[in-house]
Amino acid sequence: MEQLFSTDLHFVLEGAQINPSDTSQVVFGDARNLSQAVDGPFDLIITSPPNVNRMSYIREPQPCMYWLGFLANGRDAGELDWSVIGGTWGIATSRLLDWKQPAESYHHPLLDNALNKIARGHHKYGTLLS
Repeated sequence: MEQLFSTDLHFVLEGAQINPSDTSQVVFGDARNLSQAVDGPFDLIITSPPNVNRMSYIREPQPCMYWLGFLANGRDAGELDWSVIGGTWGIATSRLLDWKQPAESYHHPLLDNALNKIARGHHKYGTLLS
């Protein structure tokens, strides 16, 4: 076990020594509309995908979001979480209860069936989770 830990530790430390030599830029935008967020060529875009189990990308890193200037108050956090794919924290949770799926959005019988089972599976939170 000690040898495995040592091997893994050395692997992580070696990788941490490699730092990019070029500049980077953090761009706040909607990855679903890249042309509105990025102008011109780019080499790499890292986005935050949706996550199961109502994972919030706002709640956990919220102190850093304030520190970096992306959030000014609690309302900003809720609005940002509502705008992301899969956001369900704060005001986003209450808004989900009133949200209706647009008729022109993606539908598939297997997905619709799974969502209906989730909605019926738990009397209190099923609809919200689906």
